[in-house]
Amino acid sequence: MVGGVEADSLSAATYRFNHADAYLWEQDIRHTELEEVQRNLDVKRGELDLLAGCPPCQGFSTVRTRRKVVAVKDPRNILLKEFIRFVKGLLPKTVMLENVPGLGSYHAFTDSLATMKQLGYSCNYGIFDAANCGVPQRRKRLVLVGSRIGAIPLAKPNGSLLDVRKALQGIAAPGNSGDPLHDVAEKRSNRVKKLISLIAKNGGNRSHLPDYLQLNNHRLKGGGLIYD
Repeated sequence: MVGGVEADSLSAATYRFNHADAYLWEQDIRHTELEEVQRNLDVKRGELDLLAGCPPCQGFSTVRTRRKVVAVKDPRNILLKEFIRFVKGLLPKTVMLENVPGLGSYHAFTDSLATMKQLGYSCNYGIFDAANCGVPQRRKRLVLVGSRIGAIPLAKPNGSLLDVRKALQGIAAPGNSGDPLHDVAEKRSNRVKKLISLIAKNGGNRSHLPDYLQLNNHRLKGGGLIYD
């Protein structure tokens, strides 16, 4: 990891913690000049090994599309074009793009694919569920990989599901595990504790909460639940 662009201050702090040696532009990518990136990273066009991006996905989420919100007019959607601007300017050897599945049905995505192919990239993409890739979480995402140095096959599901119980099996109780993250003391408000108490153990989720405790973006008109 040599550099990154992140506008959100909390996310930027996390990035710095995990990549102390990388150069970070804590700003809107639309205000990030390619010449400055190349200069600070000391990289010429065509030298970068990997350009990875995850533009904000709210404009393509199922919450917006199922509620008939005009997602294509969401200003965050143009950040996909910013990713392609970086692809054109840096011409990395490989690219990786991750976003919500809904992105694949928008013309901006197909236009981006066409642009990358014109630049000499062999592209593959598909919808993956993190639960099928060794992650104890049900989370579907569109993943695109592209390469100028040979086709990159998409990863295949590992065929086994890992639940949270198995993932945490063998870890000592918080406070005695020796893991600095796992040993962080619980700091929850009474409201959050109440929410947790209302969700059934061993497979419960937010659908078990009464309607008045549901978040607005988890409701459809008429009270139905929706999920990304």
